[in-house]
Amino acid sequence: MLIYSHATREEIRELDRLSVEEYQMPSILLMENAGREAARILAARKPAGPVNILCGPGNNGGDGFVIARHLYNQGFQIKVFYAGELKKIPALSDPGINLGILNKMDLTPIELLETKNLSDLLYSNQPEIFVDALLGTGLSGSVRQPIRAIIQEINQHSKDTVAIDIPSGLDANTGEILGIAIKAVQTITFALPKKGFLLGKGPEVTGEVIVVEISIPRNLLEKKCLLKQVP
Repeated sequence: MLIYSHATREEIRELDRLSVEEYQMPSILLMENAGREAARILAARKPAGPVNILCGPGNNGGDGFVIARHLYNQGFQIKVFYAGELKKIPALSDPGINLGILNKMDLTPIELLETKNLSDLLYSNQPEIFVDALLGTGLSGSVRQPIRAIIQEINQHSKDTVAIDIPSGLDANTGEILGIAIKAVQTITFALPKKGFLLGKGPEVTGEVIVVEISIPRNLLEKKCLLKQVP
């Protein structure tokens, strides 16, 4: 049996770097693996209604783009939102490449630029599940608008929110709420659980935690003492 340690944001960042630089794994492959595995968990819930996927800047949002593609390809009803301006996403970045695929599939995300009329935009299709891919483990400062207002809206009205990698607004190291955080019923986290899940307010906002494997090399995890095998 494999036992995984809870990791800090710095350890996760280092694992990603070494996977790319030493093991020659394309970073977009890690994003694809993460999004595909998260989509698999979501699909297993067999949602009958729409799944609304909330994406933010950075790789967490890119994971959301991948999730959207896989769920759509499996026949689920989806709607994708982006907290910002899509034109600011570099076209050749990993999120940008996955956004380009969505655009070609006629799944271009809806931009959420202002805090007004959020409820009308988010709930017009009567979603069954919200997927939180707004902010990732790299967050260390207070959550800003419009993401702050989006989180507030989701926490007030959503009955089923699934966080991707980490609930947006939760500090991955300390479990501190950085102004506001998603209250998830389930967190699908990548490679390793995060230290903040156990500390502070972490246990109150993560819900059920599911760790999915995204092909970080096992011997790298063992070398960093983040994984061990027990009888």
